[in-house]
Amino acid sequence: MLKLILILRDLYKKIYIGIPNQLRNEFREKLDKENLSRLNAFALIIISLSPFAFLAHYLIYKNGYCENNLKYCGLLFTSHHLGIGFSFLLLILNKIILKNKLLPSPLILLFILIYFILFASSSLSSQYNNGNIVFFSTGSVLLASLFVTFKRYSTVFYPLFLIFFVTLMYFIQKDNETFILNSLNSILCIFLAYTLNLVLFHYKLQDFIKSKKLESTTFEQNKTLNLIKKDISVAKKIQSNLVQKSFDCSQNCIFEIGYFPLEEIGGDIYDIYELNKKQIRIFLADATGHGIQAALITMLIKSEYESLKHEHSHPKKLLKELNHNFSTKYSSLNSFFSCVIVDIFPLKDKLIFASAGHPDQILQKKNWEIQTLQRTGKLVGVSKDSEYEEVEISFEQNDKLFLFTDGLFEVFNKEKVEFGEEKIISAIKAYSDKEIKEVFSEIMKDLEQFAGRENLQDDISFIGVEHA
Repeated sequence: MLKLILILRDLYKKIYIGIPNQLRNEFREKLDKENLSRLNAFALIIISLSPFAFLAHYLIYKNGYCENNLKYCGLLFTSHHLGIGFSFLLLILNKIILKNKLLPSPLILLFILIYFILFASSSLSSQYNNGNIVFFSTGSVLLASLFVTFKRYSTVFYPLFLIFFVTLMYFIQKDNETFILNSLNSILCIFLAYTLNLVLFHYKLQDFIKSKKLESTTFEQNKTLNLIKKDISVAKKIQSNLVQKSFDCSQNCIFEIGYFPLEEIGGDIYDIYELNKKQIRIFLADATGHGIQAALITMLIKSEYESLKHEHSHPKKLLKELNHNFSTKYSSLNSFFSCVIVDIFPLKDKLIFASAGHPDQILQKKNWEIQTLQRTGKLVGVSKDSEYEEVEISFEQNDKLFLFTDGLFEVFNKEKVEFGEEKIISAIKAYSDKEIKEVFSEIMKDLEQFAGRENLQDDISFIGVEHA
């Protein structure tokens, strides 16, 4: 047992004395609040039991037991009355305490000590005749587990309590042998209570330190998260400036644009530009993944595309150089993307289409016939020497061109059924009589009805062009 005390003492020095003063003060306040709360609960319990105590006093007095046991009655009645009175006083003081700062630790310790003394008096007076102090021993250990105090307080508190109890027992018990035996038993029980107090103290202290470390870690994580959110907010503004919200065309074409990133920023990027009065160039790209990484890649894609879009008259040549530059400069990123480039010549009623690993796009003729525009080369970034083809297709008045990323159809509902490209084609056919801006709106409604907006798995971008 002594070895255990020494171990606890070393732990006390290592853990408590080694922590910062601020944490030490916080822990002290935490213990004081807990002890004060338990004192109040203890006071309520004693007050609630007071009718039974008074009834017991009445029966003891009525049966004439006090005639031959004056010490018994005097000590028992006094300890009970003082305990009840002190409980009322503590509850009254508690209202004042709530309006002011917490009571000092020594004063709270004094309140605990008073309860211990009253408990000792009551238990001793009820059992001194037969010399049994089991009730006192059990109660002392129980109270020690309820009111956990600092080592410097408990080192003073428990010896004082022991001295009071042994002294009181000396005056009450006349049998020296019983007195010595009970004194040894009381010393042992106080030692156990003291040890229990230290064990619980260190348990609470370690738990407190862990919680503070967790709070500190959480604070740092929240701080970092807030910084990331600010960075994402800036990135969102930058990306928002990179993508066009609308496009006004002077060449008899109506445009409809939609961009729905899965997160605050996304991995889709597009550009619509009038190269001259006869030619409109459309670029739509989808970087692998979504979120911050994909958004950063789109900025690189946009930068490379902007430096090349004026230099080539044919989409396939532009795609080839874009792929070569991206693969050479950013090979270490191990990233790639799909894209389409479409040159529209409204006055010539034609378009030229090239696709780098992009999903099939859709052209609806004025007679509502559906044509799919298939990929004409590999994903950009897979190989720097990739070759690309292009196809020339008629694009007459009232024809509609639908360009989109795979987020529009790679969507699964709760039953794990995919929306799919076929449903895109079916929707376009179903809404053939509507204007281009209404078609995509209806498709998005069908998509949300199919899977729910919360089940979207990727960024969605689309560009619709109607030859007016």
